[in-house]
Amino acid sequence: MPLYHGRGDSVLNFSILQHSLKRFRGELGCLTPIEFGELPFSPKRVFIIDNVPAGGVRGDHAHKVNHQFFLCIRGEFVIQAILGAALMRTFKMERDSNEAFHAPPLTWIKLCVFSEDAICAVFASHPYDPGDYINDYKEYQKICDSI
Repeated sequence: MPLYHGRGDSVLNFSILQHSLKRFRGELGCLTPIEFGELPFSPKRVFIIDNVPAGGVRGDHAHKVNHQFFLCIRGEFVIQAILGAALMRTFKMERDSNEAFHAPPLTWIKLCVFSEDAICAVFASHPYDPGDYINDYKEYQKICDSI
């Protein structure tokens, strides 16, 4: 799988990246630490997605500058990610896994197939800004084609 090369790289060098988190299991349960310094960006915001109705879809957009880091807190869901026209990946996110998902800028993200009890935590590199969203897929394609 291609790797994210660093905070200063151009958008063309970014790639979709799945992260394996440390997970410690013991007789008292499991502990999954997330050290912010180990993330590919410095989080400025965290939000939670839960109570998604059957068949519901979240996301279905891209960001111009915002990075996102997705973590399954409970249940399971699917992330469909598109980077430009060249790379599409589907990831099943499950609580019992130690996997997390990083979406760099200009990654089209669609979250779907939520279990009834699914909870997703999303760490974002920037505060909420409606101007950072690309909500039209044709516009997204044009932006990616121009890079």
